[in-house]
Amino acid sequence: MSMKYRQYEGRDLLTAVKLVREAKYSVYKASKECNVPCSTLKDFLKRNEDEEVVEQCLPKLRKTFALSAEQEQRIVNYIISMQELGFGLRVIQIRKLAYKLADGDASEKSNPFNKEEEAAGEW
Repeated sequence: MSMKYRQYEGRDLLTAVKLVREAKYSVYKASKECNVPCSTLKDFLKRNEDEEVVEQCLPKLRKTFALSAEQEQRIVNYIISMQELGFGLRVIQIRKLAYKLADGDASEKSNPFNKEEEAAGEW
């Protein structure tokens, strides 16, 4: 059974917050109307009581990607070319390759991969 991660948009959460604060909706009613989990809305309201903080927090909801689309395409091309040469790669080899690409990236974004194993996670 696969778990689904965050099936709502950041703007839906913002709309629900505004409904609770400005239109005086109940947390339950706002969560149902905006398709945001009730517990998520409650937690968000509890943590962010200041109006200005709410606007600043919303962009942080989305996880950033560890690899760019170009880096992902490089990995795919490498896997295909190795397979065509008769050298199929194991999953751990691909995970380590992804780690090296993300770690060697010149940008300053930190990669979320396991630094001890020097490999990307299974997912």
